[in-house]
Amino acid sequence: MIKESQILWQQGKVWVLDAKTSYDVQIDGITHSTTDSAYHHNPDGLSIALARAKYLVNRFIKKESMNLKDIVFESGNYFVLKAKHGYEIYKSGITHSTRCAIIGYEGQVGIDKAIREILKRKECEKYE
Repeated sequence: MIKESQILWQQGKVWVLDAKTSYDVQIDGITHSTTDSAYHHNPDGLSIALARAKYLVNRFIKKESMNLKDIVFESGNYFVLKAKHGYEIYKSGITHSTRCAIIGYEGQVGIDKAIREILKRKECEKYE
């Protein structure tokens, strides 16, 4: 059983645990936390664990941040996001969005292909 006093640092869904024999970097999930990495139980190990945890927080922030201005088309549960390689199609869910497709074309050609892909997916959903 983990005690609150064993949590040495936390930001968002990442935290550092004093596991008595190691310093563990934990990531919260829906039902439980998982250990990302573990380090020696000494000052160097704690320093490395904190650095790893802070790196993961920054990675999650960059990954999860999405600008609404990058959304170029929406239809129902689907939206098209401008990406550096073209466009990405996402389907919105209750707790998150899932990328469904990547369109490797730029400009209006890419948007048109993304719209056709969304229409095709919506048509298939009718039969599920």
